[in-house]
Amino acid sequence: MRKKKGLFITEDEDNCIELKTVFGIKPGIYMTVYYSIILVLLLFMLLVFPGLKNYGSRISFEGNPDEISVWIDDIYAGTTPFTTFVEKGSHTVKYRKAGFTEITENIDVKGYFFATLLKKPELEFDKNLEIVNLGKYLEWNLGELTGWGGIGSFYSSYQPEKVLSESMKNLPVIFHENEIVESYLMT
Repeated sequence: MRKKKGLFITEDEDNCIELKTVFGIKPGIYMTVYYSIILVLLLFMLLVFPGLKNYGSRISFEGNPDEISVWIDDIYAGTTPFTTFVEKGSHTVKYRKAGFTEITENIDVKGYFFATLLKKPELEFDKNLEIVNLGKYLEWNLGELTGWGGIGSFYSSYQPEKVLSESMKNLPVIFHENEIVESYLMT
């Protein structure tokens, strides 16, 4: 070795690292076993463990109109469209939106434990709710509109046009020339 400006410079043969044998096993063999164990553990954690921890299935919910609230066993699960995990067993699902019919149904969810994170949703529900109380729906929608209006200044997130267009999209044609709808739009 020779010294150059405070550093040691060595020949290439001095930089070679050799692993020692462990219990008489050569490094090529025990490193292969070591990496194989790590790979098996990673695959187990990705494919099997999530299913063992949460035994059930993924379910997709969609609906018309948009933003139907979904309750599973009287616990709020989300607003359509969304996908969630539901445990194995029998469950009661309710679909609710102000002014629309409420639908209740019982579902039976199977349990899967292999590749639950990668598997597409087992069950898919697409519900169409019918409007039954126009006044209640418009009251809820006006609450949404005024909630947006109460933010103070006009920002890009202030979207009264979106709320109005959603409310009009969800109304059947027979309600478009209704006194309640006219008074709502005049507010």
